[in-house]
Amino acid sequence: MADESLTITIDLDPYDYDGLWKDFTREFWQDILEDFMPDLYRAADLTRPAEQLDKELHDVIAILESGEAKTPKRYVDNLLKIYLKDGREEWVLLHIEIQGRGGESISVRMFRYHCLLFIHHKRHPAAMAILTAKRPKKEGEPGKYSAELFGTKIEYKYNVVKVYEMSDEELLTRNSLPSLFIYALKKGTQYRRSNPEKFAYMKELMRLVAKKGLDIRRRRVFMIFVERAIHLSTEEYREKAWMETQTVFHEGGNPMRYKGIIERMYEAFNAFDDGYDKGVAQGHRETASALLNFGTLTDEQIASATQLTLDDIAALRKTL
Repeated sequence: MADESLTITIDLDPYDYDGLWKDFTREFWQDILEDFMPDLYRAADLTRPAEQLDKELHDVIAILESGEAKTPKRYVDNLLKIYLKDGREEWVLLHIEIQGRGGESISVRMFRYHCLLFIHHKRHPAAMAILTAKRPKKEGEPGKYSAELFGTKIEYKYNVVKVYEMSDEELLTRNSLPSLFIYALKKGTQYRRSNPEKFAYMKELMRLVAKKGLDIRRRRVFMIFVERAIHLSTEEYREKAWMETQTVFHEGGNPMRYKGIIERMYEAFNAFDDGYDKGVAQGHRETASALLNFGTLTDEQIASATQLTLDDIAALRKTL
C-alpha cells in the first residue's frame, strides 16, 4: 500500500528514533491508518498519494509562534494531506506527533498545533499522538486537552497510540507492518549491546515479512526500517544479515540481492577512502556516485556531504 511517489529519505543516525518514526509514518501512512485510525482508513482514497505538508508549515508555525521566519523549536512531526472518497470533503489533514520522554505537555502541544493548523488551513485536522514512553502523571491522561475560565470551556480530543504498553505477544499477533516495526525497535533497544540477540530477532522478522507476500519494493523498504531499528553494529553481523536475506527473500529460485542502508553507507565511505589517494576531488565524486547508487538521499544532502555542487551531482546522476 506504500505510496510509489514518495521519496525515501532516512536519517542515518541509528539512535534517532523520532526521526526514524517520522520517516516510517511518511512511507507507511496507509498501514498506520489501518492499524490505528481505521475509520479514516476506510474513508481515505488510497489510490491517491498523501501529500507531505510538514516542511511547508514549519515556517508558518515559526512566524505565528515567534513573529519571525526561522526554524521553529517546536514543529509538527508529520502533516499529511489525505484525500477522501466521500465528496463532502476533498481532503483532511492528518497530524501525527511522535513523543517519547521529556518535553512539554503532549496535550498542550497537540492543542496548540490544532489551533495553528486551523488558522492556516481553515479546517480542523485529524490528529494522533504516538507515545513511545509513559508521560508524567501531572499531565493527566493523554488524548484530551481541556480548560475552563468564567463559563468559557474548551475540550479537545485526539487519538493516542501507547506504543510502550504493547507487549511482544500483542505485536506479533497483530502482525501488521507498524506492529513489526515497533517490535524491531523494542528488540533493538532491549539488546542494544548484543549483536547475536539482535541478529536472531532480525531473522525472525525476515521470516514474518516473507510470509506476508509483499511486493519487492515494499519488502525492501520495510527491511531498511527494520535494519535501522535493530541496528546491527558490526560489519560481521551486517554481512550475516545480508546473507540471510539471500536465503529468506528470493524470487524464482534466484536470491534477491538486498543490501541494507548501513552497509551501503559503509561502502560509500570506503569509496571515499579508496579514492582519496587518487585526489580529493575524485574521492568526492566516487563518494557521491556511491550515495546516488543507494538512492535514499537527495541531491542537496549528497552535495552537502561531499562538498560538490548541485550541478556536479546532476552530471554524475546522468552517468549512472
